[in-house]
Amino acid sequence: MRLPSAQRPGHEYMEFDNWYEFKRAMKVLNVNLPPLEALDEDAVLALQLLTELYKANAAHGQAAVLQLLLAQRKYGLGTQGVTLQERRKHMADAVAHIKTQATGQDTGHMTVDVDYFETKLQVLEIQIQLHQKMSAAAGKAAALGLPAAEVKGLKDKVQNLEIYICDLTELYNDYGYPEQFWDLCLEMLFLAKYT
Repeated sequence: MRLPSAQRPGHEYMEFDNWYEFKRAMKVLNVNLPPLEALDEDAVLALQLLTELYKANAAHGQAAVLQLLLAQRKYGLGTQGVTLQERRKHMADAVAHIKTQATGQDTGHMTVDVDYFETKLQVLEIQIQLHQKMSAAAGKAAALGLPAAEVKGLKDKVQNLEIYICDLTELYNDYGYPEQFWDLCLEMLFLAKYT
C-alpha cells in the first residue's frame, strides 16, 4: 500500500507491507482519513474491482477498509447518489472481510477491529429502521392533515437520514428520542452499553 507522504520530507510515498503496519502508522501520525467524495457509478465499480483484487490477494483488511469508505462516502445527486441499502451492503461486506482477516490472524487485537466494524453495521441498521419509521410517520402526518410545517419537518429528517451515516448520539438525540421511538432508543442505549 502506498500513500503520499507529507510527514516525511524527501519521501514522495510511504510504503506499507500490510494492513497492521498501515494502521499503526496512522495512529502514530494521528491521521484521520476523510470520507470519500460523492462517486459516480464508474468510480464505485472501479473501487469494487479493487476490493475484489484485495480479496483475491487475501488482503481482507484493505478490502474491509475500502468497503467502509464506500459505505461512508458523501451523498451526491443523480448518479452520485447512494441509498441506505447500498450503504448497508458495503458495510456488511466490510464486516465479512474483516472477519475473514481475523480468522487468518493469530493476534488478539483483531477482536477490536471486528467489534468496530460490527458496531458500525449495527448503528447503520438502527438508522435504516429510524428512516423507515420516520417515513411512515411523515406519511401518516400528511394523511391526517397535520400542519404543513410539521410534515415538512418530518420529511426533512427523513431526507437527512438518507444523505449520510449518523453516529449513535445523533440518531438518539435528533431522531429516536424526539420522535418517541422508544424501542429504537432502548436498542441504542443497549448498543452504547449505557447504564
